[in-house]
Amino acid sequence: MKFKNAHFEFIPASLGAIIFLIPTFKHILSSNFDINLLNLPGYYLMLLAYVLILVSMFLKKSLIFGLGGILGLFLAARSSYDVWAGNKICPVSDSIPLSYVSLLLLAVILILKIIKNRQSN
Repeated sequence: MKFKNAHFEFIPASLGAIIFLIPTFKHILSSNFDINLLNLPGYYLMLLAYVLILVSMFLKKSLIFGLGGILGLFLAARSSYDVWAGNKICPVSDSIPLSYVSLLLLAVILILKIIKNRQSN
């Protein structure tokens, strides 16, 4: 079954954006946790990555999707390693670090995008 114009990656990308809105708003109210990159908390950049992925779906621009995907995967992998190694703390959701959740969501988005691209060929 082919889904030519369906954007199944929209669901995990939206979920990722919503998940990272929470620590972003918490940081706006009180800045006391998370990994800083370029003097920005990591979840600001993760939110940016998910927003880029979402925008790419509406504009149909693979470059924007690639930028968001690469940024998100890099940050999620780096943050997951730092949390696993015990070097950094990360916001948690039900005792699961958001970096792990984000890595899983980004992997799902990538898999869905690959499936969609193969079906459109």
